Amino acid sequence: MLKTSGTMHKAKYAYKIHAWDVRPEEQALLLSHLPKRVRKISKHAKKRQREKGFRTSVKELQSLMTFANLLDIQVEESGAYNFVFRASVNPLHDLTFVIKPDGHVVTFWVNDKRDQHSTLDESIYRKDISLKEVFKHG
Repeated sequence: MLKTSGTMHKAKYAYKIHAWDVRPEEQALLLSHLPKRVRKISKHAKKRQREKGFRTSVKELQSLMTFANLLDIQVEESGAYNFVFRASVNPLHDLTFVIKPDGHVVTFWVNDKRDQHSTLDESIYRKDISLKEVFKHG
């Protein structure tokens, strides 16, 4: 049985950008910065796999990434950034994973599709920033 995320973790980034808030004129820029393939799964992500009862490989994550939805761009204080993707894995669950631009999956979690995200903190999301500003560090 898959274990879904029941707790929210303290953010380790400066802000996030919803993918749907990307300006139309910057969508090509966004696409050019997305990772082209999954290259590695971090030790932390492997630990999360054991905790959540969901095993996956680089090859399987690559397959999921082809039809996953981009949710967010997470930007750290240092200017480094990661992408958050979500993909359906069965009728009840989605897999959400965080991947660096170089294809390194740093963590993932399983979501119940019925989750209404009532605890989502919208205050950490920015709509007033250009992706040119975000990607200048990468």
